[in-house]
Amino acid sequence: AAFKMLNRLHSEGHSIYFVTATHPLNVKNKYYWLRKHLEWECWDSLVVTKDKSLLTGLDVLVDDNIDNLGYENDNNIVYILYLRPWNINKDKASEYLSMSGTSVSSWEWFYQLVNILSVQREGVRS
Repeated sequence: AAFKMLNRLHSEGHSIYFVTATHPLNVKNKYYWLRKHLEWECWDSLVVTKDKSLLTGLDVLVDDNIDNLGYENDNNIVYILYLRPWNINKDKASEYLSMSGTSVSSWEWFYQLVNILSVQREGVRS
């Protein structure tokens, strides 16, 4: 479901980047894994860094690791916690969600949320 939604968002004109903290020796395997599932050439969509705060110019950042999501909207980024069994019961996740943090539990809902945000941002730009 994840790749289906990501391919759909990409075909609708959204720019999608995959950010990973993988060891440099694993980059080639990650790339080939993405290439196998994506309908577009993704060599320039793979970013390797442990520090996701370096990312700028994003509209949305989705992650299943609460430690990678910002609490402050310093760059107008919408941070989305992808709920998984390993992060649902963490105190930090509860705190994040209680502070108006956004979460999704399916890629279908993520797709809908991105479209809602796109419409809202277009309204602001107009």
